[in-house]
Amino acid sequence: MCCVQVRLYILRCSNLAGHDDDNNADPYLVVKFGNKVKTTRDRHKKNTKDPRFYEYFEFQTKLPGVNDILISVKDHNDVYADALIGSTVIDLEDRFVFVRT
Repeated sequence: MCCVQVRLYILRCSNLAGHDDDNNADPYLVVKFGNKVKTTRDRHKKNTKDPRFYEYFEFQTKLPGVNDILISVKDHNDVYADALIGSTVIDLEDRFVFVRT
């Protein structure tokens, strides 16, 4: 097993689907890694389809082990439930090279 520190940088999104009445969005990020969840809901971007987040997230893990990072972009809403704009999964083991000596 190998202990690693994972740093995920999310810079920006472009051409997101609009979920508001004016066809814009108030996007924010939700990042899940194992049982850890981090969100930028309190720093959501207002009225944009092209948000510039410039956020980073850090996690510590052991590989092999928990290896999927789920990244979601949601639309903030004060009245209704927040809507999912889109999501993706990053498989860490697919990107990590084990070197045995």
